[in-house]
Amino acid sequence: MPIKKKNENTKPGRDVKRVILFIFLILCVLVLVKVFKNTEFLSKFLPGNNRFKGPTIVISGVRMNDFTKGIENFDKKSYVTISRTDNFHIFYLPDQTLFYITISASPFNEQKDAAEKVFLEKLGITPEEACKLNVDVATPASANPDNAGQIYKLSFCQQNL
Repeated sequence: MPIKKKNENTKPGRDVKRVILFIFLILCVLVLVKVFKNTEFLSKFLPGNNRFKGPTIVISGVRMNDFTKGIENFDKKSYVTISRTDNFHIFYLPDQTLFYITISASPFNEQKDAAEKVFLEKLGITPEEACKLNVDVATPASANPDNAGQIYKLSFCQQNL
């Protein structure tokens, strides 16, 4: 059996280092894939991608801005005002898991559209997410007599079609 000459370019342990480096790179790729699949994790670090302003809560499976923060002794049998203007009042009834929008000015459709926009902005949610929530819209006869006495849903939800 012939004796093989030792290749001078091969150093002991060089192949082991390559294997370790290759395994390390594979593990890094796997970790990055896992991180990029978790968009909630990414949204915390990518500028312009974080739609939530501070702490969040989950209602009916939808993550949103925590509109209850700063309320001491939060009473689940009461209501929480999310936004109030001269034209509309948006509030949440926790014991019914219901968001309620009262339109107190006219024209009804114009004020309803404005209130829905504020609702989405304050909660930091998309229209698709809002449609998963229990949301009622109403108006008193003093503001909109033709639309009073009815419960409306969000205008962009399919259940209205």
